[in-house]
Amino acid sequence: MLFSCNNKGKVLVKGKDELTNVYKKINIYDGLDNTFVFQPDDDCELRQVLIDGQDVMGSMVNNQLTVTLHGGSKMIVMFNQRGYDVNGDRRVDISDVVTLVNMILGQ
Repeated sequence: MLFSCNNKGKVLVKGKDELTNVYKKINIYDGLDNTFVFQPDDDCELRQVLIDGQDVMGSMVNNQLTVTLHGGSKMIVMFNQRGYDVNGDRRVDISDVVTLVNMILGQ
């Protein structure tokens, strides 16, 4: 499995292998459940988890995700600074500015 993670948090694989700020290959055995625990830094939050290009954030509970991965899978994990995603869509873009302006104007 190819794994990519930025430097605003870490990922524990099966509770032991800590991955942070890496792009590397890790061994995942086909057909087994593999537990990934996402631990954002204090001022950060989990922004996106992609497995083979599919967003799997919807299946997370308490920053923990259990998935069955295949040996050739690719996972991308992105952490983000907390507080900038005003509208809760897990992206920081112009729509957050519009939402913030509307909040200030009471709309």
